[in-house]
Amino acid sequence: MLKDIGVLAKNAWVFVMYINDSYLTYYIRNKINKGVGVVSSYIVEINNKNIKKVNIDSKVRPLLCDKWVLYGSNKTMSGKEIIEDIQNVSGHALKVYFIDDYGVYKKVVNSEAIKSLGVYAKSFYFGQLNEKDIDYLYQDLVVSRGYIIEKDILKVLKKDYSRSISSIFKVFQEIVSGNELKTKEDLIDLVGLGDVNVVNFFIKSYLKIVENKDAKKAVNKVIKEMSHISKVMDFRSIKSMIKWAIEGFIEIKILQIMGIYDKAFIQLPEGVNKKRVERVKIYDWFVLDRVSLHELLCLYEDIKQMVSYNDEIELMKFFYGLEKYRK
Repeated sequence: MLKDIGVLAKNAWVFVMYINDSYLTYYIRNKINKGVGVVSSYIVEINNKNIKKVNIDSKVRPLLCDKWVLYGSNKTMSGKEIIEDIQNVSGHALKVYFIDDYGVYKKVVNSEAIKSLGVYAKSFYFGQLNEKDIDYLYQDLVVSRGYIIEKDILKVLKKDYSRSISSIFKVFQEIVSGNELKTKEDLIDLVGLGDVNVVNFFIKSYLKIVENKDAKKAVNKVIKEMSHISKVMDFRSIKSMIKWAIEGFIEIKILQIMGIYDKAFIQLPEGVNKKRVERVKIYDWFVLDRVSLHELLCLYEDIKQMVSYNDEIELMKFFYGLEKYRK
């Protein structure tokens, strides 16, 4: 996806992007600006206060370049305002909306406003980077400057850091600064565990087991990964963090079923743990699309009933038990 953004920007009228990383946002802005060839005076940050005037101005083709580039986000406009603004497109402007709330992103990309634009509207999901995107960044940011990275380190980046996008940028910055990363331990010292945190580990493990044809093989891999995490966190803490995350997922799922998830952060209903929901919100792609409320409630009961005599064994039983949720 990253490779094509500059080319697609030349003919598109609207880009909608789910993105929650400042490094990647900055990188994409540069790619869009270069792809369009826009002059700085025709780059405008749009919000719900200036959008009417900007829409009028941008209907006129720029004198020094082919089109305007207008940047908006769900921080300066509501989802409803973004959808309304998309209906005021111009062939002389590219509107780019950076959205870090998955519920708002889904609402916008599924709107009739987007569908009516056909090929002139493009949506991008950058909650994680695929291997091709990481390879492209590596070539663009590292190899093009005369540096290389150890193959094993690059492999670990693709496997364990695809959702920790800022970590990928930091690693590449470290390499082009002339420093070396030779081992996985060097990598962890620099940017931490990346995706291998407990919540990510639980989600990846759940999907790996319930969606894999060879569930037993998948479970064995999960147990091996859990052993790796246990080197930096004890089993009781791992269990507590998974239980805490599932509780937050249940609250998000209920808000989704009530039809108020994308509005809930303005005023959360009474009884909802706002702090917890805010912290697990980054994983809402999993809650909204990949798991049911019934499954979450059953998972919560499974882990709640675990006794504490041997947390390692109980966690192994928990993950082996995920086979019953296979689709």
